[in-house]
Amino acid sequence: MGFEYNEENMIELVEKSAEITKKLVLPVFDGVTDLTSYVKYAKEYSLNVLRLCDKFLDDSLVLILTNNHDDFMEIVLREKESERKLIKQCIEESYTAPRDRVYNSPDLMKAALEEAKKCRMINLEMLAKYKISIKMIPRKLL
Repeated sequence: MGFEYNEENMIELVEKSAEITKKLVLPVFDGVTDLTSYVKYAKEYSLNVLRLCDKFLDDSLVLILTNNHDDFMEIVLREKESERKLIKQCIEESYTAPRDRVYNSPDLMKAALEEAKKCRMINLEMLAKYKISIKMIPRKLL
């Protein structure tokens, strides 16, 4: 899949892409102002980044940093009745059980917080490299 462009219509295509991004994408991002709102965003648009937080995958540690104890039932309820049992089982195996393992293990919790701190520093260094400044909000956990 793709589209054709040439020098004559490239500016028009870039402008149209920017217009669509402003209209559809930026309003969604505007709602993401802290880690809790990021969890809400991820559950709606990119659930996989929250899976297996006992393995510290993707952005899963944000569940620990936000003290999340959600059962993710709103995701189950979006599915057809016939699929809910399987979806609930998948949610438990990939999201709630791994998260609860971290909460219930002092060693895993300590390692999770250390990993989160390390990731935060790497992300801040990357932002500084690209000269992007962000409003710093103190975090008790970090």
